[in-house]
Amino acid sequence: MAHLQEIVKRNPLSKTHYISGQQALNIDDFEHHTGDWHTLAAWGGDEIEVKRFTLMGDGEEYNTNPYLGDSGIIDATDTLRRMGKKLIAPTVWAANHTRAIADIVICNILFKRRVYPFTLYEFDAWFSTQSDKEKVYALLQQALPHLPQHAQLPLMAWLKTAKETDFDA
Repeated sequence: MAHLQEIVKRNPLSKTHYISGQQALNIDDFEHHTGDWHTLAAWGGDEIEVKRFTLMGDGEEYNTNPYLGDSGIIDATDTLRRMGKKLIAPTVWAANHTRAIADIVICNILFKRRVYPFTLYEFDAWFSTQSDKEKVYALLQQALPHLPQHAQLPLMAWLKTAKETDFDA
């Protein structure tokens, strides 16, 4: 399996080639406190293995840029530095938590993987406030008209189910 540092040397990170998925969900979000909580597992070692959705965009198997542009792509360099993590590039471009979820949902639909790539319970835990969830819904709505016809219905179904599911009730 390839290591993140090796791939980034060959294809540098940018606003169109960035870290996403679980890796991005484990970059601290000091403002909203969303995302995953397995930071040590995701960023603990020097040799970070690339898994599905770790890298997205130009030159990668998965690319949501045609549907989302650069919405939610951030310079995570200072955040990773504050987290005490070794930087894999001079500038580390990554999806914010909202974009990381949108990337995963869209790619799973486009590539006919499970429509629900994570449970809605996990989504609720990662985005515990309604306002944080609304940011995900808005980003997915932004992508909707740009997606191929065959992907629009499954995305609308995901949005409907996510909006109707309330684990706090």
